Amino acid sequence: MNGIVDPKYQFLLQAVYDRFREYAAWPLTRQLEIELEDELDPLGGLQQVCIAIGSDRIRCWSSYDAGGVCQLRLAGFLECRGTEDDVDRFLGAVRCCATKYRDAKGAAVTVSAGEFVDELQYSEPEARRVGLMLLDATDLWTTATQPPNAGPSFIPGPLARSMKDVASLRGYFEVVKADEERQRAAALARTKDRPAPARERPKQPKQPKLKLYDVFISYAYEDKEAVARPLADALRENLTVWYDEFALRIGDSLRREIERGLARSRYGVVILSPSFFEKEWPQKELDGLTAREVEGRKVILPVWHEIDAERVRRVAPSLADKVAARTSEGIGAVAAKLLEAITGRERLGERSPSLMPAALASPASPTARGSVSASAALAAQRKLDVYDELLELMHEATGRIVHLYGLRQEPLFADWSVEQLDAHMTQVGFPGRTKAAILADWNADQRGALKALRETARQGEIADAERALGRVSNYLLSKAPYIARPISAKAREAFEPLREILANAKFPDPGGKGQLISGWSEAAATRVEELAELMRAELTGEGG
Repeated sequence: MNGIVDPKYQFLLQAVYDRFREYAAWPLTRQLEIELEDELDPLGGLQQVCIAIGSDRIRCWSSYDAGGVCQLRLAGFLECRGTEDDVDRFLGAVRCCATKYRDAKGAAVTVSAGEFVDELQYSEPEARRVGLMLLDATDLWTTATQPPNAGPSFIPGPLARSMKDVASLRGYFEVVKADEERQRAAALARTKDRPAPARERPKQPKQPKLKLYDVFISYAYEDKEAVARPLADALRENLTVWYDEFALRIGDSLRREIERGLARSRYGVVILSPSFFEKEWPQKELDGLTAREVEGRKVILPVWHEIDAERVRRVAPSLADKVAARTSEGIGAVAAKLLEAITGRERLGERSPSLMPAALASPASPTARGSVSASAALAAQRKLDVYDELLELMHEATGRIVHLYGLRQEPLFADWSVEQLDAHMTQVGFPGRTKAAILADWNADQRGALKALRETARQGEIADAERALGRVSNYLLSKAPYIARPISAKAREAFEPLREILANAKFPDPGGKGQLISGWSEAAATRVEELAELMRAELTGEGG
């Protein structure tokens, strides 16, 4: 943990826990503000106190949201009195998830809070409280569902394997942290000995490759809640940000995605802190960014957190002379300085960096080399627009098709009323007759109705995926005059594995094709990346 909560704020954590204990639910923000106004108002109000405590211990929704609650995070339980029983039950539930995951040999298995009543002999209020605590244990599960008026259910993920002997909440945090550091270390192991870019042709340096992200955020685990996450949230209002919680999806390889993120980012925001210099993998990320600071191009944008110039100079002399933002000025001020530094250097304005021509991204622009005719500039801009649109359509189609076999969060439906089900199907866009038939059967034959509901939803997803692929194909035909032949060919190469996945979704093989589907998904993703690289090379003139 990062420290101990200031005693003057301790009362709020205790109040939230006491109400959680009594009602097996988190207290409403509005209600808490009224009940504790005498204590809160002199300190600036509920939101200000929550900010002072830190989002790693307490999370508070706005009082303008009628259903907004104030939630104690798992780390906050360590700061309250009388939490020992709930923490022990939570750990028992974690071990239960670990056992079920291991017994299933890693296959998807669902654990519901209701099972804790029978299997662990918890009372119903105790099981509800544990379920709410597990919802905050996001590293433990891959999917969670929260049906109305019922306890949540979870599908444990790979981390559950390491939780079979966890005996304390601090031990739980240590396992989570060790797993993240282990994955990051593996992801960056290959960057340690990677040579700096070659300089065989110093008089004709290549244009720096244009990345899919504006910034990569490098940080130590201990600084995640206090700095990394709020800074990433602030930056992505104006920039494309690689931050693990934004960029990673269920099933992604952390090692591979970090390597891609580093390679595809124009700048690296490095959060320097005492914790940063104690860890190996954040410094490997820094090594990867430092290797790219060639030809005078600045890549690293440092942010100092709870560290001074003397400490930076002692452990990283090369960074000591860089102008840095300081978190002591506030996250908003840090984000503003970083945005100013990036936009001031690149002058990219509002346009995405993914396919920006070199003419718009470097000093060696047409205006620097000489005049360019209006017609040539118009043709170049038209090609840029076509390639941007094509790549966006390819990403959409690939995402829809690959995710036909991804893990998803779905309501359990079993405790839903007819009215709730009607509203859900209307929102999803069910056909009228199908919806009417499912509603008519809901109370008489719920199993049959559920089967029809899920099958209809599945067919809708498949149809949406087919339409997305069709849009790409039609776009290739309609914009053929602007699309180079190798790029068109590469796009059609990506269609092949995507069509295989679609065919298997429409006509499932009873024997299963898990390995084939994984291979098709990887092949499609690789070909879309190659497509983006071909586009970039042509637009920057690197394709010959």
